[in-house]
Amino acid sequence: MTLNYVTITENFAASARAVGKIAYKDGKPVFPWSYGGLEFNFRGRGVIFAFGEFGEPVPAYVRVWIDGESAKYAVTGREMRIVTPPVSEGEHTARIMRVTEGM
Repeated sequence: MTLNYVTITENFAASARAVGKIAYKDGKPVFPWSYGGLEFNFRGRGVIFAFGEFGEPVPAYVRVWIDGESAKYAVTGREMRIVTPPVSEGEHTARIMRVTEGM
């Protein structure tokens, strides 16, 4: 069985709606401020968020919503990924926001 996850790529993220204040580095979205993030619609069973290098000594926390249901994740280390819990096949709304203060 294939889960049909959607991977957020550079081009896809560029077409998403900004929520709060975000920035871009090398054409990719970054969330240096609290409560900044992206919201987008997708078709599939979930989303995989891939993060670049994170060099802070303490984790940053993000909250991810899929159709209004949310979960909080710690972002640490290099090349970390968040794989959302599977949802039913179909159209969904996703949002990711940083919930901790920037360093």
